[in-house]
Amino acid sequence: GVFDKAFEYLSKCLEILTQQLGEDHLLTAAAHMSIAMVQHAQGLLPEAMKSYDKSLEIKIRLVGDTHLDVASAYNNIGGVYLDEGDHKKALAFYEKCLEITVRAVGEDHPEVAKTYKNMGLVYWGMEVHETALECYQKDLDITTRAVGEEHMDVAATRMNMGVVYKSQ
Repeated sequence: GVFDKAFEYLSKCLEILTQQLGEDHLLTAAAHMSIAMVQHAQGLLPEAMKSYDKSLEIKIRLVGDTHLDVASAYNNIGGVYLDEGDHKKALAFYEKCLEITVRAVGEDHPEVAKTYKNMGLVYWGMEVHETALECYQKDLDITTRAVGEEHMDVAATRMNMGVVYKSQ
């Protein structure tokens, strides 16, 4: 279906980019990342991890390990580990993402909030409810300041917090 078409077009894109620009180019890394996202959405976690890793490897070589593109890759890899149920590895990648993102854009940024949300999911999955709530509260505070009280992202964070309170 739709994923097959996406994979077909992205694979062809990667082939062209690799031929024209070489493997060491940010567009090639972006193509690997896009392929990984399709694989991840399909539940093809080992394949997604391989594609995310390839993208990360290229990005670190080209822009260094403190760039926001690298933080994004860490976030995505953390998501695969979370989906695999490997909470410790997921948390390690989300922590790397958080460190880079805070350094690059400051503590009060929506990307930082997103990382706290993801960390909250990990802690909730580990049944470390207080820490999950702390992460969600940070997400809520940052997101509310960024988009206002009535935004869907704020509602989603409130729902996550409610689920954690319910499960205690």
